[in-house]
Amino acid sequence: MARKCLLILLILFSGCVHSKSYANYTNMVVFGDSLSDVGNFSRGCLGILPPSSKYYRGRFSNGQLWVEYEAKRLGRPAPKPSQAGGKNYAFAGAETGQGHSPFGSPNMKRQVADYLKDHQPNGTELYVLWCGANDLINVAEKRRPRNEFDPVSSVQNITSQIAVLANAGAKHFLVLNLPPLSQTPEYRNTSHAESLDRWTQQFNVHLAEEVTRMRFELRTVIELRDVHSLLSQVLGDHDKFPFTNVINAGMTRDDGQRHLFWDTIHPTSMANSMIAGRLLGEQGFASRSYRRPLPRLRSQVSCRRFAARQKTRSVLRLQYNEPRCG
Repeated sequence: MARKCLLILLILFSGCVHSKSYANYTNMVVFGDSLSDVGNFSRGCLGILPPSSKYYRGRFSNGQLWVEYEAKRLGRPAPKPSQAGGKNYAFAGAETGQGHSPFGSPNMKRQVADYLKDHQPNGTELYVLWCGANDLINVAEKRRPRNEFDPVSSVQNITSQIAVLANAGAKHFLVLNLPPLSQTPEYRNTSHAESLDRWTQQFNVHLAEEVTRMRFELRTVIELRDVHSLLSQVLGDHDKFPFTNVINAGMTRDDGQRHLFWDTIHPTSMANSMIAGRLLGEQGFASRSYRRPLPRLRSQVSCRRFAARQKTRSVLRLQYNEPRCG
């Protein structure tokens, strides 16, 4: 629980109110996996997967994804698949590292390299990175050896690509942490749940730490959005949210569009819309905050000390004109 408290504090201080800074972005450049893939994987397998009878136009959901809702709310065109000449390089099945995943998808480092071959990053675009779930899942499912996996290394894969893009000219980044994978229909109450929960927590804590560090080392705007806390709150208190079901996949049910999950891993389009609303600092479907309150623990004293130190550092950053979100 103390690590969760630290994670929330790190996210609070590594992020900021971003609706103002988003206003001037010309478009988005996206790297990641199926949670952001708007058709690359489908084009790569000639439209056979995911099956069009169950999924929406090559997306692993029943409708548009969060990145498309995000672009719409920003008044910008949604980035098209890179396989169609666009700037959304996310590929279902992708991991954070080099080369290709067990599914043959280009991993995040490969996605970034492909982007840099044809484009020069600039300060007018928003660079989005959301990846890491397949790193954990492929180890749990024994598609990757356990001794080759470390959540810290997966985070370093992501932050190394932020550095690569920043050194090439990118100025604005949006990073999302991992959702609670152990609570998806695929893994809830299974032998993999405990490992996935532990690895997810390790990943998210380290990601928050690294984002906090890199923002000032790179003098670059890097915003971190806490998808894990948002979905954990939905799962834990779903009566306060408009979903009719947060346990089962909605694909085969009459009210499936109002489920949290469309299949056993991926969220519905309705859930994607909620995620986008939260990312933009909106209250989503209702007038409430999705920020989970800090737990009352013995560690709360140390949490307050951490917050006080961060507040002092914020004053010093202002004095020395360190970059910060506006």
